[in-house]
Amino acid sequence: TVLIVDDEPEILDLIEDEFKYQGYDTLKASCGNDAIEILKNNTIDLVVSDFKMANGNGMAVLAFVSTMPKKPYFFFVSGSIIFILKADKYC
Repeated sequence: TVLIVDDEPEILDLIEDEFKYQGYDTLKASCGNDAIEILKNNTIDLVVSDFKMANGNGMAVLAFVSTMPKKPYFFFVSGSIIFILKADKYC
């Protein structure tokens, strides 16, 4: 299952359509806090998240994922910010 996180409904729908077309099950969240709740209650294999959002940004989601015993793969997708992550800090 793929969890898609973005505060722009058009982007959520676009990414979901692509994953569904490829045969994946999807769940959507419009903010980081909602994504964390979904992660607590579902088995997620992949998270595709925006970086900058209200009500819990992408880094909050990544921080939560880093505490999970079975960590899903995680990708940031963002058109509004350039960022650098130290992978060893979060994985």
